[in-house]
Amino acid sequence: MPEINPLSFLLTIVGGLTLAGLLGWIRKPRLVALVPRTFSYSHITDKGQLVEISIFNRSFKTEEAIDVTLNPAYSYELLGSNSQDVVAEKNRIKVARIGPSDEVTALIIVEHGIFKKDDIIQILSKETKGRTVSKLEEVPPTAAQRVSLIAFFVAIPVMAYLGYQGLNYAIRKIEDPIGITSEGDERTIQGWVVPSYSFRTSPGVLEDLKSGKLSVDIGTIVAKGDVATVPISIKNETAKVVQMDLALTTVASEGKIPSYERHLTDVMVVPGKVEERKVNVIIPAKAEATAERTVFMRLSLRSMDGQSVHGITREYVYKKPPQ
Repeated sequence: MPEINPLSFLLTIVGGLTLAGLLGWIRKPRLVALVPRTFSYSHITDKGQLVEISIFNRSFKTEEAIDVTLNPAYSYELLGSNSQDVVAEKNRIKVARIGPSDEVTALIIVEHGIFKKDDIIQILSKETKGRTVSKLEEVPPTAAQRVSLIAFFVAIPVMAYLGYQGLNYAIRKIEDPIGITSEGDERTIQGWVVPSYSFRTSPGVLEDLKSGKLSVDIGTIVAKGDVATVPISIKNETAKVVQMDLALTTVASEGKIPSYERHLTDVMVVPGKVEERKVNVIIPAKAEATAERTVFMRLSLRSMDGQSVHGITREYVYKKPPQ
């Protein structure tokens, strides 16, 4: 049975709830009434005032049978509207339907009182209950605007993430054109640790190393007393002549074997050939610590087409044969 990752399970739940919440926020019916302005002075009436009432439908679907209930203490008369579906009955304004993202405005005469926003008692439609706002800025965005808003805030992180991934991919291709995995600033090929900058300057040589056409192998170390002989095999199956430099040392070698005797210089390997060399280093016969039995190597390779790789390193631990 596969193991369940609690974090992945929790993130899945949170993601699902977030998505459901966003969809609910987008699809939620929104019916809003606004009293943008009132007119206390009019040639039409001396005792009353003119009031403009706007009803907004900010949902995805048509709202039907909208009923706006007003303060019954006043008397009302419908003077005009931008829709033929609006009628006034006593203290109620009725609208047959309002389309998605649409609005209906009615101009009414109010008498026997000073009309305010709070005099809109309730707003009901066939499927939802509306609310009253006092400013146009408080009217919610339309359904299409909400979708665009969500898309905008979702698109920015997605585009940023894709841009980040694309930039990382481009950087990896520049730094590692031959596709070798790496750790930090170093890559490993055939046991040799290669500095990352070499992948930009000498991709051809490193491609040959990766494919095995060019190889520098360490054979079985043979020890006699404290002197250990390290066999080196350089194979060249490329179409180019390759030149190699290799320096070896151990903790105990310094001062006992001169550095030039532990250094292979200008070893030329022609195509299709294998060159073998042996280098002596000091590994105490009684050495027990790993550091004392480690051979430290530093390799440089140059091809005749002008590419060269320097600073390639390797640590080879000598294991004593069983007694």
